[in-house]
Amino acid sequence: MRLKELSEGAYVFLLVDQHENGLWGKSISINDEKPYASEAENRYLEKTKTVQSITLGYQASEAIIKYTLNRENSAVKKCLTCIKQHEDKKGGFGAYGEIISAYHGTKTCILSNSRHTATALLTFMVSMEKSEFERIAKAMSNSIEFIIDSKESDGGWGLPKEESDSASTLYVMQLLTSIKDLDVSKILSKEYSEKLDQAIISGMKWLKTRNQENGGNWFSIDIDGISSYIDTAEVLTFFSNIKKYDTTLYDENLDRLSKLQNILDGGWPHFPNAKNKSDLRATIWIANALSRSNHEKYKTCISKGFEFILQNIPDPAYSTTLSSGDWALLLDLCTYQGIHVSTHREYELSILAEEIRSKVFEKGNLRYLEKDLPTEFVYLRSPIRKALKNSNPEIANKNIIEIWLDNTPRWVKWLIASTITIASLILAIKAALNLHF
Repeated sequence: MRLKELSEGAYVFLLVDQHENGLWGKSISINDEKPYASEAENRYLEKTKTVQSITLGYQASEAIIKYTLNRENSAVKKCLTCIKQHEDKKGGFGAYGEIISAYHGTKTCILSNSRHTATALLTFMVSMEKSEFERIAKAMSNSIEFIIDSKESDGGWGLPKEESDSASTLYVMQLLTSIKDLDVSKILSKEYSEKLDQAIISGMKWLKTRNQENGGNWFSIDIDGISSYIDTAEVLTFFSNIKKYDTTLYDENLDRLSKLQNILDGGWPHFPNAKNKSDLRATIWIANALSRSNHEKYKTCISKGFEFILQNIPDPAYSTTLSSGDWALLLDLCTYQGIHVSTHREYELSILAEEIRSKVFEKGNLRYLEKDLPTEFVYLRSPIRKALKNSNPEIANKNIIEIWLDNTPRWVKWLIASTITIASLILAIKAALNLHF
């Protein structure tokens, strides 16, 4: 399996994992309740069993556009249509955390926030030519003002009722610095043009201070209370416009991450205390951050990281832990190696993704993945199976026998079927002999 097959597989997975409304997301437990959501909203989330994210929509859309070189890609257009329906009267987009799921047919959202508002506008930007975005940017001035006014007292940005966090601050800064590159006098009032400059200075100071406080990293704490290198890699991955404001901060942190590479297998660890055990997700994110820097000195590191990815991604224990955002970054990583898809092949892959959805998603026939999925996509079977189970209640609610059969190797099924058939014949013959005598 080489980069071409890896990129095609990541692209197919993103198409399969896209929700019908146009966004990407992840599964939640039926008993999960999200803070700040109303009782009715929590009931809705229990029913859908998914949460969806504009941030993931931005990551997926950017990767797809780079890979296909097609801003008119149908998956991206579907995502944009959905995002437009989730703007509130103040110009904000989003929800608490990674949730952007509301009632079918409505144009309301749950708790607009700066992160999703920033990534919503970034999605519009990557899907348009610069001149086209400049033309419509005036209509988005309310959203830009909403983001500027959402700045916390410490100079960063965060989710509602939470402290500033590196992810929110990162995406806001990515947007504000991109807006700064345009002629802001045509987009914002004089007051907000000045506030924009102040916000960028404030955001850079917050990112630098947070980095210094955490020993040279932007650590986030996962559900197990452990700090992760992926948060640092995420900041550096989407640092493209920000780095010109502080190249030293950018370069020092890239060097720090590059030196964490495991010499034995070429991967990177997920946690500081992982005892150098390489992790697939961390390797994808860190290799992507190094690739986007375009620094020649990281070429060898990136090449070794690819080897680790290629060797480990066929393993279901690894691939099923990847989210839509991880697959998007993996696709993005391939494009930085010069991998793109032709128009004809893009069409073929979209047809394959539709076949998977129609044969597996709608009919609940998970065995299609074992039988008819092209052999070059063998490493996609487990993550696609997981995505479809998360997205389809009929599949998710299969009884234990059906689930067991879906996950049982064919030879075991054949052996069981043969044993049952032989036993039935023996019993039938015995019954016939008893009747005869």
